[in-house]
Amino acid sequence: MSFTAIVVAALLLADPGEVKLEPEVGPELAVDPIVIGPALASTSSAAATWARWTSHLALTFDPPAARDAAPIEAPMLRLGSTLALGLDWSAGDGFELALETRLRHRLDIARDGAIGSAAAANDFAPEVRRALVRWQVSSGPSLALGMDVTRWGRTLARPFDVVSPVDWRDGPLPPEGGERVPTFGLTLRQTLGQGELLALWTPFHVAAQTPGARATAPTQDLWHSSELALRVTQRLGDLDLGLGWMLRFDRPPPLPEALSAASARPERQHVLGLEFALPTGPLRWAAEAALLLDQRHYYAPAEAATESPSSARPTLRWALDVAIEPAIFLELTFGLEGAHVPGAEPTPSAYEGPDDFWLRARLALLLAYDGVLRLDVDTRIGLLRDDWWVTPVLALRASAALDLGLGLALLGGDGLDLGLASNGRRGRYGGLGALYGRADQLWLRATFTF
Repeated sequence: MSFTAIVVAALLLADPGEVKLEPEVGPELAVDPIVIGPALASTSSAAATWARWTSHLALTFDPPAARDAAPIEAPMLRLGSTLALGLDWSAGDGFELALETRLRHRLDIARDGAIGSAAAANDFAPEVRRALVRWQVSSGPSLALGMDVTRWGRTLARPFDVVSPVDWRDGPLPPEGGERVPTFGLTLRQTLGQGELLALWTPFHVAAQTPGARATAPTQDLWHSSELALRVTQRLGDLDLGLGWMLRFDRPPPLPEALSAASARPERQHVLGLEFALPTGPLRWAAEAALLLDQRHYYAPAEAATESPSSARPTLRWALDVAIEPAIFLELTFGLEGAHVPGAEPTPSAYEGPDDFWLRARLALLLAYDGVLRLDVDTRIGLLRDDWWVTPVLALRASAALDLGLGLALLGGDGLDLGLASNGRRGRYGGLGALYGRADQLWLRATFTF
C-alpha cells in the first residue's frame, strides 16, 4: 500500500482529535486512480454513482524578460470547467465494472486579446478516463480490460512512473496540469505472498499530450505499436520493495518550436526500475531508480547543424525522499532527484541533461483543528540548470460537498541557452519554469461533489 493510501485511510478512520494530513498530489502528478475493488466490497449496494464539477480561473503574469523565451505560449487568462461522471458496479463475486467520463471546457484569452486556444479541440473536449471491466478468479488472479491510468513510484519525483503518458496541455502545474493520460490495455494481477505480480499489455501507443505539435505516432496495428509492462512488489517486514520492467515507446517532453516534430518521433526503449519504502520511527524513507535504455536527448539547433538533432544514450533517473511527521497537524517531505547520462559530455548543453540534480520539498500544514483549512507548499530547485518553482496552495473544505482552493505558481531561473529558434528569437530551457516562459500564475478553484 502506498504512503498516500495509508494516510488517506488514517484520515477516514481517525477521531476528530487524531486528524492526520492527507498530502496533496504533486504539481506534475495526476490524482490517483479510483480503486474499485475495495470500494465496492465495502458498500452494501452493487452500484455506486458519483459526479464532480470543478471550475477554475487562472491568471498568468507575463514578465517582459520571459516573453521571448517561452517555447510554449500560455494564455493570459483561462476559465476552465470540468464535469466528471462515474459509475462503479459489481455483479456478484468477482466481477466489477468502472466508468469515468469527463466533459472539459476551456476559455482562453491570449495576451493580444484573442479568445480561444490555439487548438480548437482543447476548447471543448469530452474524455473517457476509466472504462474497464475486472474479473477476479476465486483465490486466483484478477483480469481487467479497458481504459485506465496506471501509476508507479513512491517518491515525490516518481522517476519510475513510466506507464501512462503525461497530459501537458494545461502546463505542468496546478490547478489542472500534469495529469496522466489513460491507456487501453489488458492487466493481470496475481497475489504473491505479501505482494503481487502485475502484467500489463497495451495494444495502442498513446503519446504525451502537448499544447504544441505532437510527435509522430507509430503504426497502430496491435503488435508494432503495443507496449508491455511487468512489476513485482513484496513486503519484507517493514520494507516494501518493487521491481519492474517496461518495453514502451519513448514519450518526448513538450519541445520548443526550435525542434521539429520529426525529431520527436517515438522509439522503443526498455525501462528497468527499482523502488522501496521503509519506516524508521518518525521517519519514512522512500527511494526509486529508473534506467532508461537508449533514452533520446534533444539538442539545440546550433548543435544539431552538423549531426542529428538528438542523441540516444542510457539514462539513469533516481529519487530519494524522507518524510517527517513532527506533529499530527504538520507533515514535511524532503527529496533529492537526479539524472545521469553515462558517456555524455560534462557541459550541460543538451536540451535534457546530460546530468541534472534537483532539491524537492513539500509541506502540508493544517490551519484548523478539524482539517477544514490547510496549506500545502511544493518546491523544486534545479542545481545544475538554473531553474526553480514553488506552488503554495490554500485549501478550504467549505462543506461536505464543496472544496475551495487559492494557489500560486511561481517560476524562476535563467535556464540553458537553446540558440536561435526558427522565428529568429533566442530561447532558453531550464526545466518546467523556462519551458512555460517563467509565467507566474494565480488561480482559484472550486470543486463540488454530488
